Parts: sequence; C-alpha cells; structure tokens
Amino acid sequence: MNMSYQRSFAFGAIFVLVLCSSVGQAQLLPIFDWVRSFFGNYEEPPYQLVANLSDTIEERIYPAKRWACTEQFLTPKAKDTKRSEMFMSLFAYIQGKNDGEQKIDMTVPVTTKVDHRNGDLYSYEMCFFIPQEFQANPPRPENRNVRVVSFPELHVYSIRYGGYSTQELEQEQMTLLTTTLKNASIPYFEENQGPRATYFVSGYDSPTKFWSRRNEVWVLGKDNKPLPTHVPSVD
Repeated sequence: MNMSYQRSFAFGAIFVLVLCSSVGQAQLLPIFDWVRSFFGNYEEPPYQLVANLSDTIEERIYPAKRWACTEQFLTPKAKDTKRSEMFMSLFAYIQGKNDGEQKIDMTVPVTTKVDHRNGDLYSYEMCFFIPQEFQANPPRPENRNVRVVSFPELHVYSIRYGGYSTQELEQEQMTLLTTTLKNASIPYFEENQGPRATYFVSGYDSPTKFWSRRNEVWVLGKDNKPLPTHVPSVD
C-alpha cells in the first residue's frame, strides 16, 4: 500500500469516527442506514456526456437543477474540521428537518463547491442533489444554514479518481485536469478569473466503502453563466 493510499485510508477511518461522534445515539441508526445504502444504486443528477478527453476526463453538461446546500467560509486547513458538521446539517434536512417533515432519499454525489474569496479564505458549499420527485417543490429547510439552491446549467470538465479525497489528492487531480485542458487548448475558468472561477469536489461513496471509490473534481467551461456567490433560498 503506497503512502498516498495509506493517508487516504486513514482519513476515511477518521471521518467515520468524527461523523459518528458528532451526533447523539438516537441519530446513529439513520446514519448507519445511509452508510449501508451506498452499496446500492442511488439517483444522480442527469447530465449530457459531450466528450471523453481521456480514460478519466469527461466533458459534461448538467441541466439547471435544485440542490440542498450549506456554506462555510474557511481556510483549506480548517475545511476537514467542518466537513462532518456540514454533512449532518444536510442529512438532517433529508431526514425530515423541513417544513413538511418529509423524508427525502439520499442521492449522489455529495458535492462541495469551492470558491476562492480573499487571501486564505474560501467558500466551501456542500450540496446534496434534490431528487427529481422534489425538484419542482422542495420542502423548506428548518435549519437557517441550509438553503435550497437553483444552479444554472453547468458546463463542466470532470476528472475521476479513487481513494479518499484529501486536499492533496484534490490538488493533484486538479493539476492533471487543467494540464490536459491547456494542452488541448480548451478554455476554462481559472482561479484568477473572477467569481465564476470555482471548482467542485464530488464524492459518490460512503466513508465505510474502502475499495473502488469514485471521486471527481470539476472545473467550469468558459461559457457558464455566473453562479450565485451568496446562496439564495427558494421562496
């Protein structure tokens, strides 16, 4: 087992412990139900595959859809300390902490939109895709830190990789992805190009799935409409 995989495996084990320790005993059963659920197949946001740029890199178009999101303003070093808190806020929403007390099926991926704001400060916006059943009329979250967000159509370039997605792995994959795009003269939004220069980190698996994991990093194509910099709620 190489050093990078060992670090990733250790991160996954720690994440499970932090996740479980962050909630009360009464909440553990639905969490473990969610953990077991990742061995099945769950709804994903639809997209059009435009092109395969390599074995792991795809060009996609996602139609405009609604997502449940929560946002934190953090430094990259502090990101992992807040990840379980952000996840549990969204998980409580789909478990019925909403105005209709409706349970909403878990979907994949769990996506985090990363937006560089100022100096070392970044916006980390973790989102669950809202299933098609609730797209037209999603229930309003009880938690004021959880909002329903309407994202416009997204034109993305995605790279797929395995293991547990650490900051180091994300940056390695980002470099591979952007190098491929530059070599092919494909324009995309880079960090110094303003508010649309955001990227996404997406995970498709439970923390307890140790093998054949699926993660992705997405960057936006140049033709994207501006994304909301402050999360709007749905009236």
